Amino acid sequence: MSSDDTSRQEPPRPAPFVRGDQDETRSETLSMSAVFELMAERRRRYALYHLVDADSPVDFDDLVDAVVDWETGDLDPPRGHESRVLSSLHHSHLQRLETEGVVAYDADTGLVWYLGSEKLEAQLSESRDAELP
Repeated sequence: MSSDDTSRQEPPRPAPFVRGDQDETRSETLSMSAVFELMAERRRRYALYHLVDADSPVDFDDLVDAVVDWETGDLDPPRGHESRVLSSLHHSHLQRLETEGVVAYDADTGLVWYLGSEKLEAQLSESRDAELP
């Protein structure tokens, strides 16, 4: 295998959270205070709604598009809005979610993995019903 071949390999993927799995260490380590702090920002909630729905890693650009769509609804986004969403997700929200062990984000490949939290999903389910159409 040449050096060019090794540079094209995908990075190792984090182990996915399996709903109903007996190993609940991820959800048990996330306190309710952390859950509410993670949900305090609307843009972060929108990103989480999209990530929770995904059955596989999400492309970062697709995540940005989903958040922009939810934030603007049927209206055209204001100039620069997509760029602001991209920047805040990349520099703030995904880092915070990664720090809490809820997502894994590989900026080099542009992939975001939702790792899961039963506590977070329970709260997201309720807020989503009230917040999104």
